[in-house]
Amino acid sequence: MENLKLENFSTGYTNDFIIKSIDLSVKSGEWLGIIGPNGAGKSTLFKCLLGLITTTSGEGSVLGFDIR
Repeated sequence: MENLKLENFSTGYTNDFIIKSIDLSVKSGEWLGIIGPNGAGKSTLFKCLLGLITTTSGEGSVLGFDIR
């Protein structure tokens, strides 16, 4: 079972993407670390996964639940 799955996941504003085309899959028992410089979109990614920010395109699920 995949605990986290993103396919062609993007979010942002009209013509400016904050996160663009991420494909990611994390299965049960696997670990994931997100690192990057300030302003890279790490916090935005987690806000999208929690449903606090809507996605622009793509699909995603956390523990089998659609993030939309």
